Amino acid sequence: MHWKNRDQSLSWCAGSILAISALSASANAEVILNAPSEFGATSVTVDVTNGLEFLDLGPTAVLSVSYDDMTTTYLAAGGTYEGWRYASYTEILSLFESAGVTVESNYLFPASTAIALSESLGITFSKGADIYRANGFFHSEVEGFASTFAFGASLNHDTDEYYATYEGWTYLSSDNSAPAGHYLVRAVPAPGSLAIAGVFGMLCTHRRR
Repeated sequence: MHWKNRDQSLSWCAGSILAISALSASANAEVILNAPSEFGATSVTVDVTNGLEFLDLGPTAVLSVSYDDMTTTYLAAGGTYEGWRYASYTEILSLFESAGVTVESNYLFPASTAIALSESLGITFSKGADIYRANGFFHSEVEGFASTFAFGASLNHDTDEYYATYEGWTYLSSDNSAPAGHYLVRAVPAPGSLAIAGVFGMLCTHRRR
């Protein structure tokens, strides 16, 4: 039993060192796709340039909650996403620019980079005008007729064309259950990463004795 525990702790230590090394190696990147957080191994997209973490859209999309419910319940103290907040239009735009995506008029390019970033953020579908669009809330003013900024992306599978744009959307109360993800953001918890590294080092040292 002693050797089994020792082997497990050494494996844990080695795995942790590899993970920390991987994060260090990507520290010079402008944007880190599919990064880990408490919500999963690939649950956030990190804008290194601006020091922000963006939560994937998927987890909030399946909740089917409105802006008001997200603000008063999920983002509140003790809520599932305490410590997160709604991203601003400027922060989303900066994320795409940090990733090397050029924004001109209603188009984002190169398409391959925009698609990779969208896939990391997560795509939530809402059908409108006979096409599928990926929608995400930025902010809202009131429940009911809520004028919202959203990042919309449509993909035509027949012609393999990709089109993405920032648009104004209008959501009715009846649309609150639509599968639209909420763009949530927080500052990168860098000090926590260093603390975790220190804990791993202490555990490895303790286990060897």
